[in-house]
Amino acid sequence: MSLELAKSLAVMLKQIGIRELIVIGGEPAMWRPLIEFNEFCANEGFRSVLVTNGSRFGVDSFWRKYKQHPNDEIGLSLKAATRQQLQEVAGFSKYDVVRNGISRALSELGANASLTYNAFYVGNLVDIVRFAVDN
Repeated sequence: MSLELAKSLAVMLKQIGIRELIVIGGEPAMWRPLIEFNEFCANEGFRSVLVTNGSRFGVDSFWRKYKQHPNDEIGLSLKAATRQQLQEVAGFSKYDVVRNGISRALSELGANASLTYNAFYVGNLVDIVRFAVDN
């Protein structure tokens, strides 16, 4: 979605009294205009929530920029507790980056953590909860 479209939709929603926007879908922290959209939301009086897997927060350059214009709330969607699980469930091999991002979001931004329970988590749930607690 373009930044212009997102702003236009937000303005229409504001006209009917909506004041909270949730940015979700795929990995929304990969959306190039996220930081500009966060700034727009703050200026327009919106409360914004980002639902993310936390991976981008582990990238130092993104993290520095993001902290200047963060969302009001972060919901971390946990995917895995180990390198192997992350590769299996998300096809993502940068485990250390994800772990660093999750740790930053939890400790510095007070993020909430959740997971969508499905067949993959049946045998891994305790590991994933322990991973969240450890971070």
